[in-house]
Amino acid sequence: MTRSAATRRPLPSHTRRGDFDERPGKPGRRWRRPRLPFPPIVGGFVLAAAALTASLAWLLAYRLNFGAVVAYAVAVNATTFFVYAYDKSVAVSGTALWRVPEVALHVLALAGGSPAALAGQQVLRHKTRKGGFRAWFWLIVTLQVLALAAWLYLLH
Repeated sequence: MTRSAATRRPLPSHTRRGDFDERPGKPGRRWRRPRLPFPPIVGGFVLAAAALTASLAWLLAYRLNFGAVVAYAVAVNATTFFVYAYDKSVAVSGTALWRVPEVALHVLALAGGSPAALAGQQVLRHKTRKGGFRAWFWLIVTLQVLALAAWLYLLH
């Protein structure tokens, strides 16, 4: 007795096509991409970027005698461009390395790296088609320009 198409149940998830690891020596083993929870990934990238920014700012301020504000601005922008370049290289290569979450890219732009973020988007052609990402980016830039204008207004 054959079942009609209307009474067929879907195949169990472990037998669906494309779910198996097709590497030699692992027949029938279910393949799953390793994942970490979202916040640790964001936190890890933000902490690594903060450490890189702090190290570079310290080097510029105390070893090369830059002013502290200039050293921070150069460091955060250099870090932001580096992170965009890293994310683009991982995206293009398709390797198993972790991509930088968009939230981490926005945090870097918000921390003062928006000029380098814009340069990274244009020079590297990265994150230029994602409308939601671009909308948040331009909102961050607008808030920074308004904050700078308010600061300059209150100074004079």
